[in-house]
Amino acid sequence: GQQKPITVILIDANHCPGAVMFDFEVGGRRILHVGDFRWNRSLMLEQSLRLREYSSQRLQMDELFLDTTYCNTKYEALPSQEAAISACI
Repeated sequence: GQQKPITVILIDANHCPGAVMFDFEVGGRRILHVGDFRWNRSLMLEQSLRLREYSSQRLQMDELFLDTTYCNTKYEALPSQEAAISACI
């Protein structure tokens, strides 16, 4: 078959140093793969043009792969990012 060009954009996941989300464009389809991340709307939209484009619906995301490990209710007591940083320094 005919080969499709692939573009990959790495987006800071605001999780730990080096953690990223992968935004793939394959033959015109956009796929966002999200592993562990810590959502902070203002920070992440400020830092990522691609997330702003999705948020404003300027671009359409065709598929989202979302790691849901911490959606389990047993993790409801996770500390805030600020509390975790303070505990480390």
